[in-house]
Amino acid sequence: MRRYMLIAFLSGFLSGQSQDQDEISKVAEWKGEVEHKLQSSPDSALTFLNSIVQSSLYRNDKSLQAWVAKRKGTLFMYIGDNERAISYYLQARELYEGIKDTLGLAGVYMNFGNVAGNVVEEIQNYRTSIKLYKEVNDSTGIARNLVNIGSVYLCNGELDSAEFYFKKSYELAADMKYGQVVRSSLLNLGTVMASKGELEKGIQNLKKALKLYKESDELMGVVFGNYHLGRFMMESGFMDSCRYYITQTLNASQGSLPRIEMYSHELLYVVALELKNYEEAYRQLMVRDSIRDVLDMEGKQELFKRMKAEYDVQTQERKIEELQLSAEKDFFLKLLYLGVFVLIAALALYLYFSLKDKRRKARELLKQDRKYKASRQKLLESELENTRLEQQTLQERLKIQKKSLAEFALTFVQNDEIFNKVKSGFGNIEKKGSQSAQLKEVSGWLGKLEEQSGDREEFLRKSEQLTEGFLEDLLAQLPELTQKEVQLLLLIMLKLSYKEIAVLMGIKPASVNMKRYHLRKKLGLGKGESFEFFIREKLYG
Repeated sequence: MRRYMLIAFLSGFLSGQSQDQDEISKVAEWKGEVEHKLQSSPDSALTFLNSIVQSSLYRNDKSLQAWVAKRKGTLFMYIGDNERAISYYLQARELYEGIKDTLGLAGVYMNFGNVAGNVVEEIQNYRTSIKLYKEVNDSTGIARNLVNIGSVYLCNGELDSAEFYFKKSYELAADMKYGQVVRSSLLNLGTVMASKGELEKGIQNLKKALKLYKESDELMGVVFGNYHLGRFMMESGFMDSCRYYITQTLNASQGSLPRIEMYSHELLYVVALELKNYEEAYRQLMVRDSIRDVLDMEGKQELFKRMKAEYDVQTQERKIEELQLSAEKDFFLKLLYLGVFVLIAALALYLYFSLKDKRRKARELLKQDRKYKASRQKLLESELENTRLEQQTLQERLKIQKKSLAEFALTFVQNDEIFNKVKSGFGNIEKKGSQSAQLKEVSGWLGKLEEQSGDREEFLRKSEQLTEGFLEDLLAQLPELTQKEVQLLLLIMLKLSYKEIAVLMGIKPASVNMKRYHLRKKLGLGKGESFEFFIREKLYG
């Protein structure tokens, strides 16, 4: 398994490497095509650059974006629109600074020097470029900027400063074997020295430069080398040498550099005059004038061509801006739609999770409510069970109390029977006159009565304790009841017989019935209404 994973990783890595190489090759191909078109057809170069801008590779590559901006600046510099060139160079500088590309930034500052409006800005930008090239150890870039600074001083007539920078560029380029800068430095150095009056040294350097240009087969260098040698040979008085080098200039140019050819024919005209060859001088003058006329015509055509190229470039720029605006509009619309979709999705998610949370809370509350009701139900059941047990206990106690009262009532009945026996015994004693045995028997009965003498009071006390709450309620509603009537009602509640009630109250059974009748009237009981009905419905109803 690990081996397969390693193979997959290596395959992906090599595929990524291959893709990177393809992209690098494609970018290099683009750059070469642009450089070729810049020299031949600026408008086609701009069209090609715009096609690069539309590619996906361009959108993902900041370095390529910076390079395209720099090349557009160079394109506008070629057609003379330095203002627009500067705007693209500024854009390129910002991009290079963003990706921290020091080498690209150094090239942009060198381009700034090429389109600067005055000598100070030109030299300042070239020196900034040199500083950046030093940071990346690019001696070639440093040497090229030294040549540029020397050229600025040369055009401004500061020959000593120009000579200083051309010498430095030559020494650095010679050490690095950078042939193009070596040749350019020697050519410019020879021109400066000859212009300063050091004709021998100047001509010597120009000959070295010409030799190198011939070896490298660089046509423009050969043309300029021969031209400058011819010019300075004439200043030295070597007319034949001047004519030789100027002729070489014309042979090398072959119509490719008409302005140099015009200057060359003018020099040949001067040489012919010096040699008093007036026919040759006239011929050279006619050729010079014809070239001048052609140049004037070509200048007008070039101006028209440049104006047309600028118009084409501006048209292309407007189209690009329109496309960019349309693309930006589409992008912002898509972004707006995406934002609305995200907002709706977020709102839907919020509502979904909010509803889900509410349902969860509702379920929790319902669950808690059920638990609460269950616990409350259990508590109520427990309380009911406790109440039932308490009532059961009270019923048991009531039964015991009633049983005790019944026993008391039975005792009272027995006491009454004993009392009747005592009374009967005393009657027998009086009749028979024999007292000993009868007195002994009566004495036993009296002892029993003494033992149970407190039973009546104890019975009434316990009855009142048993019905203490009932008595309070009864007296609260019927305060006019007498104590005897209350006792009668209590004994009736205990469901005692007439005989037992009579014994306990110390009255005759017939009197019990009479007292019951009076009590019913006092309580307002109708026919068929018992004392239990009075207690249940009227007293506690």
